[in-house]
Amino acid sequence: MSDSTRIKVYVIKYPDRKFYVLRWTTSDGKVHSKSSKCTKKRDATEKAIELEKKLNAGDLSDDGSAAWDAFKDKLQIDVLSATAPRTEQKIVGILNSMEKFRAPLAIRDVNSRYLTEYASWMRKNSLSESTIQSHMRHIKTVLRWAIDNRYLPQMPTIPAQPRASKRKMMKGRPITQAEFDKFIQTIPAVVTADHVANYERMARGLWLTGLRLEESMELSWDTSHGFHVIVTKDRMQLRIPDWAEKGHEDRVFPLPPDAVEFLAAVPDAERVGFVFNPTFTLRGKTLRYRSSCDVSRVFSAIGKAAEIVVEVRRPKPGAKEPTKKFASAHDFRRSFGSRWAQLVTPVILRELMRHSTIETTMAYYVGEDANRTQDEVYRVWNNRHPL
Repeated sequence: MSDSTRIKVYVIKYPDRKFYVLRWTTSDGKVHSKSSKCTKKRDATEKAIELEKKLNAGDLSDDGSAAWDAFKDKLQIDVLSATAPRTEQKIVGILNSMEKFRAPLAIRDVNSRYLTEYASWMRKNSLSESTIQSHMRHIKTVLRWAIDNRYLPQMPTIPAQPRASKRKMMKGRPITQAEFDKFIQTIPAVVTADHVANYERMARGLWLTGLRLEESMELSWDTSHGFHVIVTKDRMQLRIPDWAEKGHEDRVFPLPPDAVEFLAAVPDAERVGFVFNPTFTLRGKTLRYRSSCDVSRVFSAIGKAAEIVVEVRRPKPGAKEPTKKFASAHDFRRSFGSRWAQLVTPVILRELMRHSTIETTMAYYVGEDANRTQDEVYRVWNNRHPL
């Protein structure tokens, strides 16, 4: 391999990241990066040297004997770097979970026995059957890719999960207007004074638009950015390109009237850059969070401080008390869907929620509110004509 084609891994430190980042460019011109999991540059440099050797070593063995770490790096470069950010995050999280259970030394160590014991380990750690089933689906996808690319000779038997629910419920619930007001009032207790206005504005934006948190992080006033607000003479809409949209389609979506009023209140001169700016202070400098995970932790901390419980889960192993899940950023989206489900048809709600299929809308937001359904039944009953 010539010096011109050899891959070079660089060590980079971002101000808002705890760990040094390893960054490299492949022969096709694509830029890739991964966390070094190191806080010291010396350790990160050693990781960079190791990664360089793996990237320039050529192909992996086809009998499953290749090292697990080398296989993960190959998967990151060839597959995960081209997937949606949330998909990449999900699969990386599952692989990390497998290593927390028992790190495989080679690809072939992920056999039927390993997967059965891994499922049992997840169950003992109070993961839901739906979560276990989801993990197994993603692992099967990874192993199928390994077989298709001749890194593994055959597919191990994936343990069945007969106890998994056939229907997945919300991980939380829509919060009420009163709870949202309490959330807003609690922001100053968690966020320092110079950042309160930014988080209050972002919370109201999520409440009114129904955006996912990662979508709101990318939303811009500038058309050159890709994911942006379209402003015309009489309305505002969202254009979401395929790379930023969960459904992987380049589409334009409507905004409800209250969300339009909220965005229209921004003066024309200030409609530049990102619409929302979740900021923090580091060494006296005001910076904008790059990762939605960091912002999610801030919102979750506010929900916990406000004591807004959206779900009570069964106790963890060894614990007597059940685990409480407090309001997070995604509960604002649930609230958006629940509010508009009472006012518009499922077809319109699907467009507002930007679901890829009507089945998703029907499963999560139509007919799920028992109180609303019962109130409507009683209203019809009380207004019935006498027999």
